[in-house]
Amino acid sequence: MTYPKITAATASAILLAACGSGSAFDNSFRESYREQAIEGCVQGSRTAPAPAGVDFQRICECAVDRHMEGKTATELMSEDQAASRAGAQEATMQCVREIVPGAAAMAPADGTTPVAGSAGDKPAN
Repeated sequence: MTYPKITAATASAILLAACGSGSAFDNSFRESYREQAIEGCVQGSRTAPAPAGVDFQRICECAVDRHMEGKTATELMSEDQAASRAGAQEATMQCVREIVPGAAAMAPADGTTPVAGSAGDKPAN
């Protein structure tokens, strides 16, 4: 009995298909990545100054989901730390603005910090 020869390119294509978006590996990696990222976020939030009652678990879940959105396991694995950190910070600020009452005024969407006494804060005469 003879077997067809499998070229390196064919073997690579088969392996990549098995690990592609939607594969068991991809889904397993994304699930593990999400769990660890949320846990790390919640742990890090314990030292953050925040008003009582802020739901860091919910904020972290929102931020991690938003950061992961549309990315494959391969993209998440190959993301460098600086890009990951920048994406996570942006996602976290979006979630804080959505979840924490009054946070939108404290953390505007453009990333600037409101300054007391600025032109927008002056009372009308």
